[in-house]
Amino acid sequence: MLKNILLSNVVSRPFPSLKDLLLSSKIEKDKKDTIYFKYGRNALLSGLKLFEIPISSTIIVPSYMCNSFIQPVLDYGYKIIFQDINNELNFEIDELKKNILDSDAKAIIVVNFFGFKSNIDEIKNSLNLPSLIVIEDHSHSYLSNNAFSQPLLIPDMAIFSLRKNLPVINGGVLKINLNKNSSLIPKIDMLKKSTKLNTFTKIKNFKDSIFYILIRIIEFIVSSFGLFNIYSKKITNIKNSSTNHEKIYKPIKPSFMINAYTNSKKYESKISQKILENYNNINKKMESLGFKPFFKDMSKNCVPQYAIFLDQSGELFDYLRENRIGVSRWPAHEIPKEVVNSKASFPNSNYFNNNLILLPIHQSIQNKHQKRILDTIASWQDEKV
Repeated sequence: MLKNILLSNVVSRPFPSLKDLLLSSKIEKDKKDTIYFKYGRNALLSGLKLFEIPISSTIIVPSYMCNSFIQPVLDYGYKIIFQDINNELNFEIDELKKNILDSDAKAIIVVNFFGFKSNIDEIKNSLNLPSLIVIEDHSHSYLSNNAFSQPLLIPDMAIFSLRKNLPVINGGVLKINLNKNSSLIPKIDMLKKSTKLNTFTKIKNFKDSIFYILIRIIEFIVSSFGLFNIYSKKITNIKNSSTNHEKIYKPIKPSFMINAYTNSKKYESKISQKILENYNNINKKMESLGFKPFFKDMSKNCVPQYAIFLDQSGELFDYLRENRIGVSRWPAHEIPKEVVNSKASFPNSNYFNNNLILLPIHQSIQNKHQKRILDTIASWQDEKV
């Protein structure tokens, strides 16, 4: 193992940039199709309620999914049927058709895993079920495929989680396809009216954002000076045990941080370019170490969340974390118990959960961080020889 004394941490999420926060704080004209929530899971449940999908109805969900996203749906009274994903992390369409018809499903959730485009176009064209609500999950990267900035064309609704790409305290978003569902406009307007803030709430929201920035500044100092390993197993276990699953389903006003980041096309263009640059650089150098990128092709407007590789040894993830690299697995400990307990039914979901290595490529990753990541992986390979 590398010498860890005062070795900086390579963080798994981007740091706030005070300079970028000053780029734009204006509030754009209200988008009729967009409603903000604290978390993506709140947006999902609110969308199901908005479409008046009856309680006890069945929803088809990829088994490769985090439990915190679907638990509110189960708690509310909906039924979930898991379907395994294929080697490209997509639904097999024939199996999906069968599951929908057998269960009389009212909705399906199609996920663009890690920002890479799913086969939702093929699904929509093949199913031909007008009453089925199609939900597209963009939670892993709101920057991909212009889905956040453009009106929806294929799904009935889409879910976003801006916290996956932006250094913000919240960021769940529900977007409705108003071309297909214009009758929902009055309900959407009522939901938005409920987010009117009084002076006390405005002050509280501002304080929460400032507190978040201060916490991230402390994290930056700890990480940069290598005061301790924030990715040690002990700290990771503490974080996992304190995962927040609070049930706040009401819409909210976007924070001044979200307004600043999402209202600046200059900022979004800058971080998209940086992420793509990091992705391409790490992929190229990982190939020289003998690793093949998990996704061979990338659509034109894709902005990935991670650089993704398979580690069949099952050892590299722990080695990187022990050496202060913020590598991720997903959904990791959040994979539903039903999926873990039925490995024969969901082999791919379990395999990818245990063997995919997700290397950070966010906008705070610089050349020195890339070098740290690659040198650490090369060191691991040397130790295995």
